[in-house]
Amino acid sequence: MGLGWPQLLKKNERSSSGGVAADSASELRKILRNILECPVCYELLRPPVLQCLNGHSLCGNCMARLNGSTCPICRGKMEGSRNLVAEELCLQIWYPCRHTRCSESFVLRDLDTHEATCAFRLYRCPLVTSWRSDGSVRVCAWTMPWCEALCHARQEHGNQVWRGRKHHVIDYNFTSAFQRLYLISAYEELFLWCGQYRPREKKFFGALRFEGSVNKASQFRYIFKISKCMRRETLKVVCPVRSTPFEDIFRNEGCCVILDLQTIKRFSDGDKMSFFLKIDAQSDTRK
Repeated sequence: MGLGWPQLLKKNERSSSGGVAADSASELRKILRNILECPVCYELLRPPVLQCLNGHSLCGNCMARLNGSTCPICRGKMEGSRNLVAEELCLQIWYPCRHTRCSESFVLRDLDTHEATCAFRLYRCPLVTSWRSDGSVRVCAWTMPWCEALCHARQEHGNQVWRGRKHHVIDYNFTSAFQRLYLISAYEELFLWCGQYRPREKKFFGALRFEGSVNKASQFRYIFKISKCMRRETLKVVCPVRSTPFEDIFRNEGCCVILDLQTIKRFSDGDKMSFFLKIDAQSDTRK
């Protein structure tokens, strides 16, 4: 069985008593990256790799953007046939993470997973800077690497940041429309709680969103619980955590908390309602 490019390069590096083979391997990587550069996006080719009649290759996605026009190099006809040799090379070389400040590289099959959870991926602060009279909010939207988000939130929005996986909330007033957002740090991840009261619908909507990849969101769930000591009543809702926009989450009753006005009044103390929120990792619930 033949050796793939990464194994072949590693074998050459180990076989050298000096630095000659290692330098050669490094030079070979540079040559391959230059050969496999897409002339449209100027990044490494990504399969499917398509070519023109003269053999110039480009990414399948880039060819789709050209919308059937001529080759950007020779102006020849874009035939759309695949370059299988280039595709095989793409599967063997290491791609650098696209996020600024990240120095890691991965084979293509692992690259998307890393980039979706990279500590240096860009993150827009979702927390509130001001509230409007109609109950809507103006959000911060400051953009930063994900690894700096919690520090920014503590400095600029300290009263909207929670730490830990268990919280007791007593700040909801149902006399008018409102929206509350809280950034939660738990399990070394970030979550965002959103609570809304909509007077026209006479309903409260609440949901927890994972501030990361879709696949990782499925590892968590949250528990929402309200109780009335005088009546010894308890309402408990268990929901999966999602990473989609809140409006999409609120359309799915199985992924959010929805309370009608009658339920709100039953569990409220005057105009306010307190509740408990707990975040669980799915692995914890199976123990």
